[in-house]
Amino acid sequence: QGDLSSDVCSSDLTTQVEVRFVADGIGTRIELAHSGWEQDAKTRDARKSYDGGWETILGHYQKRFGSAA
Repeated sequence: QGDLSSDVCSSDLTTQVEVRFVADGIGTRIELAHSGWEQDAKTRDARKSYDGGWETILGHYQKRFGSAA
């Protein structure tokens, strides 16, 4: 994972996250789209720090709730 240094990660970077919960057999599939990275060079650079981030975060949810049914 990338380094979230202060010159890349700041409050003036705005992206959009869309989360959908979709019925899938007896479970639920989570679909996530994280967009808005194309707005400028600073935002595109910040994108590199997010590689693998969602996989890690959603993996925690899967461990906690994956076998709850």
